Amino acid sequence: MASFECGIKRPRLPSMVAVALCGVALASSARTPPPHPAASIPSAPYAAIDDGSDADVQTVVKLEMASLEWERLNDVDEMAAHIAEDWIGVPDGRVMTRVQLLEDVKTMTVGSYKVADVMTRRLAQDVVLVTYRMEQDGHQADGSKWEPLVRATAIWAKRQGKWVGVFYQETVLPGGDSHEQR
Repeated sequence: MASFECGIKRPRLPSMVAVALCGVALASSARTPPPHPAASIPSAPYAAIDDGSDADVQTVVKLEMASLEWERLNDVDEMAAHIAEDWIGVPDGRVMTRVQLLEDVKTMTVGSYKVADVMTRRLAQDVVLVTYRMEQDGHQADGSKWEPLVRATAIWAKRQGKWVGVFYQETVLPGGDSHEQR
């Protein structure tokens, strides 16, 4: 929850007026999460720092969700167009490069996925973090199954006026069936 301090100093106001002004200021600082920016994403609160009205944050969430579709469709061209040359991923404990990701996208099989608990945080003016819980059913070309329940975290950066993915990591969550990690 956002904190707010009312620091009315001078001129000295009667206490009831000061309390009323503090109440108005506090009420106007309260943030209510707006409807989620992408229809395919379930309604979820944003991290306290973001209220969803930030157009850049909305764009990044849409791009992150689109990247899941690009994987499902094996759309290497779209993925390549939105992933930085220096992208690093850690999907299963191993470090992966952009080249390795694009090779995987060609051959992976995504049966289904479901995203929930989307949260965002602006880390810098041109850097946004997105994290979400994901139930997924899929496997690599060699048949190794993906962990069914993960917390995914992605970082996107605006470079030369365009948002690109620069980092991705998954943490296996308890509660899913035990499969080989991808």
